[in-house]
Amino acid sequence: MYRILLVDDTTTTIRYLDRVLNIWGFDVVSASSGNEALDLFKPGAFDLLVTDIHMEPMNGVELLKQVRLRDADIPVIVVSGYQDVGSAAQAMKEGAFDYIEKPFHINELLATIKRALAYQQALKGAMDLALVVGSYHCFGGIVAESAPMREVCAVIQRVGPTDASALITGEKGAGRTRVARAIHEASPRKDRLLVAIECDAPGSARTSADWREVLETAREGTLFLREAHHLLHPEQDALIDQLRKIHEDAGDKTPPSAPRLLASTGPATVEKAGVFVPDFAAEFAAVQIAIAPLRRRQADILPLLHHMFTRAIVSPQENPTVDMTVCMILERYQWPGNVAELDAVARDILAAGQPRHIQKNLLPRAIIEKAGDIPAISDADLRKEFMFCEGMKRFISGKGKQETERLMNAVRRIHHGASAVSPPAASS
Repeated sequence: MYRILLVDDTTTTIRYLDRVLNIWGFDVVSASSGNEALDLFKPGAFDLLVTDIHMEPMNGVELLKQVRLRDADIPVIVVSGYQDVGSAAQAMKEGAFDYIEKPFHINELLATIKRALAYQQALKGAMDLALVVGSYHCFGGIVAESAPMREVCAVIQRVGPTDASALITGEKGAGRTRVARAIHEASPRKDRLLVAIECDAPGSARTSADWREVLETAREGTLFLREAHHLLHPEQDALIDQLRKIHEDAGDKTPPSAPRLLASTGPATVEKAGVFVPDFAAEFAAVQIAIAPLRRRQADILPLLHHMFTRAIVSPQENPTVDMTVCMILERYQWPGNVAELDAVARDILAAGQPRHIQKNLLPRAIIEKAGDIPAISDADLRKEFMFCEGMKRFISGKGKQETERLMNAVRRIHHGASAVSPPAASS
C-alpha cells in the first residue's frame, strides 16, 4: 500500500481527499500546515507528497524545498486554488512532479497520483501494473485504456440496450467474444441465456429444424455466431427464415421472444463479396464493431496483463511488479495471437510459482527475439514518459493569447538554467 502525505490548510479539503484516497486504497497521513508536514516527514516514510501551494506561514513551494533537502527522490504534486502560474512554475523548478489547479475532477488527481508513483517505480527499474490502469471502465470487464477500445466501448454502451443485431469483426484472439458478452450484459436480456455457436465446427450443415432448436434455446436471450463466415449460404438462409417466423408468431410481444443476433468474423470478411447472402448481410448491416489488433493498441497491453494477474491471484497485494525491460518487450512485440496470446504468456508466468518480480527470463524466448533489441532506459526517457506536467499544460492552454504569452515568459524566466527535471514547453 502506497503512503501519501497530504497537506492543505482547508479542513474540508483534507477530510474529503483523505476519505477518497483511502477508498482508492492509499494510506493517507494528513497535515494542515507546512510546519506540521515537516514534523511528520521522514525520509523513506512516504511514497508521495501532495500539497497545496497557498498556505501560511509556510507555503507549498517552501515546503517542497525543505522536503527536497531531506529526500531528493520523493515525487511531489502541488495544488493551487489560485491562477498563479508563477508559484506553480517555481514549484516545477524545485522538482515538483506536476501541478493541479482547483477545482479539479477527482479522477484527474487519481491519474496524476498514479503517474507520479509509476514514475517513482520506473526509476527503480520496475513497474507496479496497478498504476498503469486508469479509471475508465466498460461493460463485461473489457480493458479499454487505448483510444480504439474506448471507441468500441462507446458503441457497446450505445447499442447494448437495443435489440439491434451486431457484427463484430477482428482477428482471432482480439476479444470478439468478450465484446459479444459485454453487449449481452449491457442489454435488457442480460438475465437470459447467451448461446454461442461455433460456426467453423466440423459436421453437417445446419437445417431449418436445427436452427429452430437453437433459436428456442436462446429464446429472449442472445445468439452469438462465432466465425459466422463459415456458415454455408443455405445455412444462412435457413437461420434468417426461422428468425422471421419467430418474429411473425410473436407479433408485438414484449419482451421479444426471438433472440438477439450477434456474430463475429475476420476483419477482411466484410470486404469480400458473396460471403454472406443478402438477407443475412442485411441483418448485420446497421451495427458493425471493428476490434483493432493488440499490436495497434499498445496502451492496453500492460493493463491487460494486470487484469490477467488480478484474475488469477487471490490477493491484489500479491500482484508481481514487472521489470521495465519486460514492459518494453511486451509493448514492442507484435502479438499475432492478440489478447489470447498475452493471456497464455500471463498464465505461463504465474505457473512458474507466482514470482514477486517478473524479469526477462520468464518470457518465452520467441517473444524476446521478435521484440528486437531493447535500448537502455535513461532517466531522461522516463521523464519524457511520465513527467509531462499535464496539469501545467492544461492551465496554460486555457488562457487567451496575450495571457498565455505572459505566463510562458514567466515560466521561461523561472526555468532559465533549471535542472533536467523541469517540465517541457506547453506546446510539446
